Amino acid sequence: MPVIAFTTALLVLKQVLLVVLQGGTRVRTGQFAKEEDARAFRGKAGGDAPIVELAQHVIRNGLENEPIFLILLLVVHGAMPDTDLGPYAWTFVAARYLHALFFLRRSQPMRTIAYTVGFAAMVGLAVQLALYALPQLGG
Repeated sequence: MPVIAFTTALLVLKQVLLVVLQGGTRVRTGQFAKEEDARAFRGKAGGDAPIVELAQHVIRNGLENEPIFLILLLVVHGAMPDTDLGPYAWTFVAARYLHALFFLRRSQPMRTIAYTVGFAAMVGLAVQLALYALPQLGG
């Protein structure tokens, strides 16, 4: 369970860092998408800085992928408690951090490679779970 807890903490921290990047950039540049934010922080409304928009894409992508992986970790831990989740978790976390970095830097094909490595870790864990469960379905 410590692997799951640490993995969760690292993925949440990544999202928090992205939100801090967004907020800090908005305040520093004075560019805001929302009129009320521009008024509150004495800036200009009309659109976010490009890095803020990129960070928003990274946040959304994380919310589309990371909860699924965390749920998968919990299910595998419950079904197969002796499974070493570390290699899957560390690969996924490293890939997600690299994906975020490459996304923010607009670095292709590195962004796609990082995404694919994380996706492969998730698929590998899902396949391992399916192979465990399949024989038990026959009754």
